[in-house]
Amino acid sequence: MPLLLTVLLGCGTGLYHSCDEATDCPPDDRDAAECLDKDNGAFCTWSCTTDDDCEAIHPAYICSSFEDEEGFYCFASCEEDGGEQQCGAGFTCRSTGGGAANRKVCFPE
Repeated sequence: MPLLLTVLLGCGTGLYHSCDEATDCPPDDRDAAECLDKDNGAFCTWSCTTDDDCEAIHPAYICSSFEDEEGFYCFASCEEDGGEQQCGAGFTCRSTGGGAANRKVCFPE
């Protein structure tokens, strides 16, 4: 199993689900699941336009651009004090790398 998927499944924090396509992602009321590919695997997130869109899925999620991907996606936030501690084992607090709309999010190490 690729490292990213191992971290996603093995850490027990439940921040992200691994996926091969959007239909592998847990449903939500808005039905906007995305399977976002990154390095050694892909993970479920949801398209969004505002933080409110993400808070409807999980209160600690924020809406941000992501590297060179089109659009905006929901991520677990670590913008509050304590960044790394908010993410849990197997995750790091990093920038989304999305240009001027960078945010700090928990991301698999």
